[in-house]
Amino acid sequence: MHVITKTMRKPSGLNFLKIILLLAFIAAIVGNIDTALAVVHSKTMLNLRTMFISLVLESFPFLLLGSVVSAVLEVFVSENTLARWLPRATLPGLLVAASLGLLFPLCECGIVIIAARLARKKVPVHLVTTFMLAVPLVNVIVILSTRMAFPASPMLAYRLIGALGIAIISGCLMKVLLDGQNILNEDLEPLYCCSCEDAHLMPGKPKMTAVLTQSIEEFFNMGNFFVMGAFLSSLLQVAIPRDLISSLGNGGASSVLAMMALAFGLSICSNADAFIANALSTTFSTGSIASFLIYGAMIDLKNIFMLFGQFKKRYVLTLVFVVTVLAFTYGLGINLLGGR
Repeated sequence: MHVITKTMRKPSGLNFLKIILLLAFIAAIVGNIDTALAVVHSKTMLNLRTMFISLVLESFPFLLLGSVVSAVLEVFVSENTLARWLPRATLPGLLVAASLGLLFPLCECGIVIIAARLARKKVPVHLVTTFMLAVPLVNVIVILSTRMAFPASPMLAYRLIGALGIAIISGCLMKVLLDGQNILNEDLEPLYCCSCEDAHLMPGKPKMTAVLTQSIEEFFNMGNFFVMGAFLSSLLQVAIPRDLISSLGNGGASSVLAMMALAFGLSICSNADAFIANALSTTFSTGSIASFLIYGAMIDLKNIFMLFGQFKKRYVLTLVFVVTVLAFTYGLGINLLGGR
């Protein structure tokens, strides 16, 4: 009998309905109501509509691709396989854990659950931490989407270097602070599943059916967050006075903190967040955009609840503090070293 962590997933139909309602609500805002407004407002609504539609069209293919890849890995690759791939020696283990995303391109939407399963298989805390932070950023889908969003910019290099550095340093710090301690939340109720290990998330279903079901679930689950995030990003660009945004994005500490807060609140999938970051890149500093792209894929509003559900409070609070300080320092450092 195989034991897996209990996860609470909303039915995909409910997520689909949420996306439809979101799109209908946004359409009501940015649709034909501009005909009743003054010319200046009509131009604003047109800009909002254009920016929102372009963000959605550019990003949804990456959301779809990420959903399919995530589902294939979740059905066919067990956490036992991942655990065997992680060397227990500190330095080799950290390097392998930080680069596994190149082979297993998973976004942050489900990485917390996988990390918790690895911890239950006695994988050391520093390897679990580095794996959980790095994989959503150091993977092929994120690399492609970031390059497409920033075709003539060093942003991809900033993102990869920062992700690897922060993930590895965080792992080292967790080894110093919490090595040998139980980091798992023991209050979780286990879910018992009698299916084979490779298809443990979809008991009783053929694997390809499980992949299809899981892909749909992942796509709609990520999509409702992304639609709202894209709309809020577009609204930010057209509704807030440019001088106010410019004062926040002037390259100082405020720009980095503002973008990190935005990344935390929007909770956009790392497969598509580069397009929203690009929409803000003309206003905010290079370092703040880099921090946005790194911090949101490691710590955000939606995965903070999963972290507290899977891990003990001490581990989560320490992790959030460490990642926040490192991401802020990294973004500020880019600005000080010549980023706009």
